Amino acid sequence: MKFKQKMKPNFLLCLTLRRKKIAIASIHKLIRTIYALIINDQPYDYNVATHNQKDFSRN
Repeated sequence: MKFKQKMKPNFLLCLTLRRKKIAIASIHKLIRTIYALIINDQPYDYNVATHNQKDFSRN
């Protein structure tokens, strides 16, 4: 009986791992963006950045 209980996935652990993956992916994207700006000698322009984003407000 205890063996079956150990085999069930821990919901909180799954959420924690998912959040960790999302955080790592976000930081990776930030580092890539900063690297590209430095290599190409470009300043960060907020207007360009918001224009290039997907529109998440549409649902």
